[in-house]
Amino acid sequence: MEAVESHITALNRIGNNLNQITMAINSGTIPDQTRAVLDRVGEAVERSYQLMDQLVEEGAGHGA
Repeated sequence: MEAVESHITALNRIGNNLNQITMAINSGTIPDQTRAVLDRVGEAVERSYQLMDQLVEEGAGHGA
């Protein structure tokens, strides 16, 4: 479950960055790091699906 905890921490950091970007956009600016953060969001989504698939496979192997 260490991988899940690590992944949750990474998602929380990305969420914080998204909140900061959203606040900046709402105030009329588009931060320079917007594209990089959005790219990381896409990567995190992909890793989330991979991690879920892995957990499902491991659970199926244990009779869950």
